[in-house]
Amino acid sequence: MESLAIYYQGEKAYKHLQKTFVLPSVRCLQKRIEMIQFKPGFQDWILSVMQEKFREAPEHEKLVVLSFDEMQELYSKLGVSAAAPTFELDGVEVVCIHDVPHLIKCLRNTLMKHDILVDDKRASWSHVTEFFEKDSQRTLRSAPKLTRKHVAPNNFQKMKVRYAAQVLSRSVAVGISLYSACG
Repeated sequence: MESLAIYYQGEKAYKHLQKTFVLPSVRCLQKRIEMIQFKPGFQDWILSVMQEKFREAPEHEKLVVLSFDEMQELYSKLGVSAAAPTFELDGVEVVCIHDVPHLIKCLRNTLMKHDILVDDKRASWSHVTEFFEKDSQRTLRSAPKLTRKHVAPNNFQKMKVRYAAQVLSRSVAVGISLYSACG
């Protein structure tokens, strides 16, 4: 487990330490991580492990960030909203911050399935795919970094924040506007 703790400080540093110390290979650590069973839903055992680990720690080491996927259900249980983004736990105010990368992926995934109305204008995934098909045929492209991975991602590619951020970027929006204006 100590090897994992070192690895999570940074893969580059871990590989450097491997030159001096006998440490498991990175692949061995990855296999060990894969053996941990994470099921959907709230993982009570993780909080128990954290509680035990920090029981005797000084107060400044007890400040942590808990990140949850699919926050809406948890927010509603805690009474958190956009107007009131905090809740109290044992007399301590806890501030909830949205996971922006997750929101970017959610926006892209929603746009892939449904049209979105913004200021009475319709945004559709077909605008992105049509733009890509036309732009990719040109020698001088408006969005040269846009690839099929961006417009038709497989399930693994859908998990990549960079593909979602790039397809929703200003340069792609400008390119779509340019194509739209030129007919």
